[in-house]
Amino acid sequence: MEYIQRLIRVPLNHDNEKEGEFDLYYFIHKPVGSLQVGLKTVLFCAGGPGQIVRPRDENLLKFLRDENTAYRIVHFHLRGSGFSQIPPDRESDRFIRTSQAVRDIEKIRLAVLKDQPWDGIVGYSYGTVLAQQYTSEYKQMVRKLILIGPLSMHKFKSPKPAEVRAAFDAYAKKVQKVRQNVIGKIYEKNEEFKDKVSKTDITEIKTRLAEVFDRIEERFGSEKFVADKYSEFLDSGKLKDADLEQYSQLFFKKLCELRFIGWQPTEIEGLRAKQVEAARVIALGLDPSLKDKLGTVEPKNDSADDPVDESYRTLYVMWAYDGFRPRFLKELSESNQDIGAALKRGAERVGGNEFIEKIGISNVKPTVWDPAKYKHDVPTLILEGDADPVTADGQAEHYLEQALTGARTFIKFAGVGHGFDLPQIDIMQPYLIGSVLINPKTVKKGESNLKLSGLIPSVARIIDSGGSEDDRVAAIRSGSNLEFQDAIILSKNEVSVRVINGSAQEQDTEGIHLNIKHNLFTAKVTLKGSRVPRKGKSWVSGTFKIIDQNYVLRPPANLEDGLELIEGSVRLVLPGKVSLKIKNTADHDVPAKPKNWIYKPTGTTFKGPCQGEGLPSRNCLIYAFLEMEHEDFRKQKSEFLELGGIRQYIRTIDHRPGQDSEQIQSSSEISGEVPENVS
Repeated sequence: MEYIQRLIRVPLNHDNEKEGEFDLYYFIHKPVGSLQVGLKTVLFCAGGPGQIVRPRDENLLKFLRDENTAYRIVHFHLRGSGFSQIPPDRESDRFIRTSQAVRDIEKIRLAVLKDQPWDGIVGYSYGTVLAQQYTSEYKQMVRKLILIGPLSMHKFKSPKPAEVRAAFDAYAKKVQKVRQNVIGKIYEKNEEFKDKVSKTDITEIKTRLAEVFDRIEERFGSEKFVADKYSEFLDSGKLKDADLEQYSQLFFKKLCELRFIGWQPTEIEGLRAKQVEAARVIALGLDPSLKDKLGTVEPKNDSADDPVDESYRTLYVMWAYDGFRPRFLKELSESNQDIGAALKRGAERVGGNEFIEKIGISNVKPTVWDPAKYKHDVPTLILEGDADPVTADGQAEHYLEQALTGARTFIKFAGVGHGFDLPQIDIMQPYLIGSVLINPKTVKKGESNLKLSGLIPSVARIIDSGGSEDDRVAAIRSGSNLEFQDAIILSKNEVSVRVINGSAQEQDTEGIHLNIKHNLFTAKVTLKGSRVPRKGKSWVSGTFKIIDQNYVLRPPANLEDGLELIEGSVRLVLPGKVSLKIKNTADHDVPAKPKNWIYKPTGTTFKGPCQGEGLPSRNCLIYAFLEMEHEDFRKQKSEFLELGGIRQYIRTIDHRPGQDSEQIQSSSEISGEVPENVS
């Protein structure tokens, strides 16, 4: 099975465990095979709050499992959402807080890793709030942090209502500018709209779009809420009261997409087609006279409300008490911090929102989310798109400047929305296979031959069937219907392969040849004889011989002064280790920290996860940052960006060393127009 699911009992209130418990749900995507030696573990903090990720859903980190990168990915359902339900009474809303979810994550870590830290945490949207808080409280338990589309409300912290109102107005203008720029760029950069949507049309669409969003924000809070509750609002007359009943549910859905899709015309996940369709539906909704040029769309009340794949309870409670909803912070300030009054006004705007009305009022005053309150020095990568209305007005930059004190890198991409779909790239030169964690601890003065080792995966993937063409033909003629899915390295020359027999007859595996791909080598396998039952599966043993091992192990750039790798000492110790020897050339003992030593391919025959054609650049960035020490990432990333040609899509790159580091800061501003024909 590609994932395992778990429920663990955790306190409703970690500060007072007598108040009860609930079942916290998490699941682990894992590489195939039962022996999981040498795997790295990454936690994903989803958006929302309350966004529900299911085991078979596509998500930002699934590639780490699918591409043989030897990672386990842990997902969980935030308390109060999905399968992590707490008591439904209003009184229990006081347990729905990010600070409590931080402690939930620590319970998951203890269950999965015991005394070991997360190799990385990746937070997306609201998940950046949770990931930042957790990392601040448990910094020794996080090796790397990646924040994608980070949120900060630091500009709303003033106690003066007038200043909060001004901050909200400035934020709203930035958001409006981003939305208008996105829709305008899509019309300008796609042939589908050439000679169909004029500059005058674009200007009028931008103006009307701003008006529609103002009415949505004022009366309903968000376009997603309208799309989710469209039929209900249409039937009750609430859309008519807001002068929005002329628009279809599809129109509101496409407004939702506008925050995610950006204008960068990449073909990943069919994004360019989504951009064109959204712009078309929005144009026709705002100006029906364009139907002669753009065609027609489905009727305005085309379908019933779709099921909502998130928890509105968790969403609204955390919005209110954890302080990352701009309009609510404005209302809270204007109601003199009276949360009941602020919630009531919010409920009135949407005609009595059932979720807002049910929020349990607590004596604890809401806070304003400022990541600078939760500083830490864990190496961090911040990714942001300049076509993302969610993170408008300098939120990501605030993390870089005020919330992080360790080594960090900030990258802003042109035309990328909150969905963070980056262009595909080609990296044809050898770049990165992966890394192994080596922990020398303290190396004594005069040490000249210290042997160290690190864990590597024992899991490999089947590439294809080997042997001669006659072997394959004979197998087909004999009625063989065998599939080969998983491979586990058992020793330096033994392997176990999971074989599936889909035929109605028992099958023998004697003499079957396969090729397998480990992270560090390719090998030819010969299976031993074993009878696989009909319509069944078996683990079959075999022998293997490595046929491709073209890599070098490179010490990290920040290896402590005085420590050196002894050339020629690197050895694979199968099934699950690599060994090497180092020496201390200093005149004193050298305390050393655990560090990632990088594997690089030396030839073009071996392709690691960051080498090949049509690679998703987002995945390459995430993988490279997780595998490398920050100083290696800082140095290598320039090479990586040039090799893949992704630099042309970047607006800003900013590297910062840690406070106590002597590394030189490197930053650059990328200007100029992004090419139109991106693929």
